[in-house]
Amino acid sequence: MGCESGGDIDPARLTEFSREFSEVLNMQPDSCAPYVGKSAFAHKGGVHVNVIMKNAALYEHIEPETVGYIRRVLISDLSGKSNIDYKTGELGFKFSDNKDGKSRELAQWAEIMEHNGYQFDGAEASFELVIQEQFGDYKSYFERADIDVHIDSTKDKLPRAVATLKVEVDGQTEHTAAEGVGPLHAMDVALRKALLRFFPSVAQVKLADCKVRVLDGSGGTSSKVRVLITSSDGRRSWSTVGVSENIIEASWLALRDSLSYHLYSLETAEMSQLEEH
Repeated sequence: MGCESGGDIDPARLTEFSREFSEVLNMQPDSCAPYVGKSAFAHKGGVHVNVIMKNAALYEHIEPETVGYIRRVLISDLSGKSNIDYKTGELGFKFSDNKDGKSRELAQWAEIMEHNGYQFDGAEASFELVIQEQFGDYKSYFERADIDVHIDSTKDKLPRAVATLKVEVDGQTEHTAAEGVGPLHAMDVALRKALLRFFPSVAQVKLADCKVRVLDGSGGTSSKVRVLITSSDGRRSWSTVGVSENIIEASWLALRDSLSYHLYSLETAEMSQLEEH
């Protein structure tokens, strides 16, 4: 678990060791922990990121790789062009023309979306999909044609959610239904059931965490909600977000992005391997 002979811990495996320790204790890692926390090397403000790009040592006491971590530049309403430039560069995205204009356009878009309830500093997978949709050659792997979710409350049985889903993949329609303990679970099972014939790898994707937040309680039960989900394929994890006054729709948006990002990542990795050979 990161220990070398003599009981010493290799500093470069400190983050790995910390996460394994949290897993053993069945605890969520502390995002604010020094050195190994998710926020330890995170940068958000546009001016701040601009300095980081010039000389990271002015804000970071050590290089994140020293403890087995990576620098994180977040996208939010505080972002500027520097955040977008750093993030798109990190993702290997290259604008063919008018880079500054497109960077500012993305920064303005991120600010508008944050004001509408989205939060991309915790849902970087959704943000990456947006970049590819707006400025890359990304195309949707599937489209929702219809969805219905209801609660089945049969007497003497625990309530179950039932999701009926119709999706289109390359002009082909798949119609499925599935049960779950709740609406998100039922939609998750139904969607992966519908996509399995086209994309067998979706069977590997599991929901690791889910957070639902009411953004403004003044609207009562009609208030806008944000659904943030973290998914994993056993090797890596990613987070996506959905926002709507309808909690079913918000859950669907986050779930749609989750599986789309999984498929996009696999396709990107395969293309990279082909280019190497």
